[in-house]
Parts: sequence; C-alpha cells; structure tokens
Amino acid sequence: MLFEIIDEVEFRNKVDIKFDNILEGFNKYCNGTLQSKAGLNKEAVEEKLLSFFEKVLELNGEENSFVDFYYQRLSDEDKNRLKEFLTAEDEEVLKLAEAELKGNGVYFRLSKDIMPFILRLSTREVLFSTFYFTKVPCTIWGNYNMKFPCFFKNHENMKLYKEIVEAVELEIE
Repeated sequence: MLFEIIDEVEFRNKVDIKFDNILEGFNKYCNGTLQSKAGLNKEAVEEKLLSFFEKVLELNGEENSFVDFYYQRLSDEDKNRLKEFLTAEDEEVLKLAEAELKGNGVYFRLSKDIMPFILRLSTREVLFSTFYFTKVPCTIWGNYNMKFPCFFKNHENMKLYKEIVEAVELEIE
C-alpha cells in the first residue's frame, strides 16, 4: 500500500508542530526557509530537495514522518486539471493512489515510495503538501516559489536540519 492513511486523532497526538496559519508558525516556532542556491534550474533544485527529504526521512524513520495530501478533497474538475500537469510516472502513482484513497482523510505516513511524487506535486505547484517529522520535530510547508518554510521545535533541531541542508548543497535562511 502506497498511501497509509493516518487517523486525524493519531496525527494530532503524534505531531507537535502544526498550525493552520503560516503566520502563527512564524510567530510560535524557530524557523527558516529552505531554498536552492542561486543559478540552479528547477530540475536540479528538485533533485537536491529530494535528496534532502530522503535524508530527513532516514533521520526520522517512516514511522515518524507524515504528510498531508488533499487530493481526495478536490472536486472532480480540479482532479482532472491536476492530472493535466502530471508526468507519465506520476500518472501511474496517482492511479495506484486513487485505488487506495478512500474517504476524506488527508494525513498519510510519508514513505520513501510516495515522497518523490508528493514532492514533485509541490515543487511544480500542482498540489501543495506539508511534511511533518516527529523524531526530530520539524514541519516543512511546501512550496512558495521553490522556497519551503521550515518550523523547528528548538534551535538544536534547527541546527541539525541545517547540517543536512548544507550536505545536499541547499541553504536555509
């Protein structure tokens, strides 16, 4: 199963860094913005972001990594519009997802298998998702012009994530 749904109550109990308004996040948590260094094309930035998220997923483990994915709450018209922007590879993932997505749940376990798909939808501004990590708490909102606001529980966590950012040749302001 690609998309393992997480009950909203379970999600709320596991995730510390959550908020409905991004300004609340900026006011309440240590934060920075994940972005590429100047001069990279979009494909190169996507590759670096994927490398970053893979390392963060490895750090936290899939059991401590979550994503919101609002596809099933889209209207049929919006779903059809979304499909127009997909690559052939992403169309296949979406077909599998549609067979698994039932009900109105929006929280899922973030796995190595779905991460590239979800990330591409965000970087290409097709459908935005927020990524939640709980072992080393961090929440990453995607994507504002290829910039990802990141929220941390404390400065030690922020420092650890900055090390990962630097290792994949991105930056965090």
